[in-house]
Amino acid sequence: MSFKNVVVIGGGPIGLMCAIEASKHFKKVSIIEKRPAYTRTNVPVLQDNVVTHLAKLGVDKKLGIPTNKQLGKDKRFETVPFAALEEALWDKAEHAGAVMHRGYVVVGVMGRDRKPDGAFKSMGLTCAEWDDQAKQLKAHGARITLDCDLPVV
Repeated sequence: MSFKNVVVIGGGPIGLMCAIEASKHFKKVSIIEKRPAYTRTNVPVLQDNVVTHLAKLGVDKKLGIPTNKQLGKDKRFETVPFAALEEALWDKAEHAGAVMHRGYVVVGVMGRDRKPDGAFKSMGLTCAEWDDQAKQLKAHGARITLDCDLPVV
C-alpha cells in the first residue's frame, strides 16, 4: 500500500520524532497537538540511545548537548528541559515539511473508500478546537477534517 498522508496524533518529543521520520518517506505529514505552546517545565534525563538519536536528527547542537568526543566518555546522560527539546524537534519537523495543528484534539474517525475486503483505503480525522485553560473542548470552537492514509498515535 502506498501511503501519502500521515497524521501524527500528539506533538510531544516522540510524536515529533515520528513526524520527522515520516517526512522523509511520505508526501504530507500533519501533527495534531492540543497544547497551544511548549511550556512543560520538567527536565528529563536523556539516556545515551536518545542522545544518539537526537544527534542523528541534528538537534543535539541546538540543545547544547556535547558530543562523546567532547566529554571523553562512551556513555552519557544529559538533562534537557522538555520545552527546549520539543521546540528543537518542532523546528526540525517544520523544516522537514510537517504541518502542526495546535489547539486541536481528534474527536472522530471516518473510514473512506471501502475496499472489497471491507477495509478502508483512507480515513478522515475530525478534530475539534481545545480550550487549554478549561481543559475541555471549546463550546463553539472550530472543527477541521484531515485526510489520512496512515495515523500514528
